[in-house]
Amino acid sequence: MSSIRIVIADDHPVLRAGLKLLLEEEPDMVVTATVATGIDAHREVDRGGVDVVVFDLSMPGGGLTCLRELAALRTVRVVVLTQYESRAYIDVALRDGARAYLSKRSTPEEIIAAIRAVVAGNLYVQASLDYHPTQSRAQGAVAIDSLSPRELQVLGLVVRGHTNREIAEQLDVSVKTIEGYRARVLEKLGARTRAELVEYAMVAGLLPMAAEPLEGD
Repeated sequence: MSSIRIVIADDHPVLRAGLKLLLEEEPDMVVTATVATGIDAHREVDRGGVDVVVFDLSMPGGGLTCLRELAALRTVRVVVLTQYESRAYIDVALRDGARAYLSKRSTPEEIIAAIRAVVAGNLYVQASLDYHPTQSRAQGAVAIDSLSPRELQVLGLVVRGHTNREIAEQLDVSVKTIEGYRARVLEKLGARTRAELVEYAMVAGLLPMAAEPLEGD
């Protein structure tokens, strides 16, 4: 049986070196390249001879844009290995073409299992992340559907980083009115912070660019 050919894409040299040693202990795996940017990962895939890319979302030139581009090639399977553990990030990564999702707290056995799973044509999500895709997407959709048109408008501006005063000026209302809208949005979505609002917006597809700051985070 031919070896699984792997590119490791992560901007941390120690992680790249350690992961390369781990994977090459497996008799059916070979690391063809280790790279530190999404651009270099894309270049290695374009050269051919790659089956799997182990991919860090937050490396320079990485992020969801690069993930989508790699997945669109349909010649490789992307295994995301990242610090982000929220369900919203998992939803978005799988939606954009990742075949496996692992946090950097995953075990060596889980990384190896994920690579073998995607080569076999299966999806893989680290068990400890307790991810249930149908439930996660459904809950996000129901919560978003409960927002009024004005609340959706305020949500969109909040997750793009606008302050209450800036939103009030843009919508020609008082700051107190915006504070009220924002409080209702938080309550309806069960969120407490702007970061959680961004996650809801991404899951609902309201903010496709919201995750792009992952590049270089």
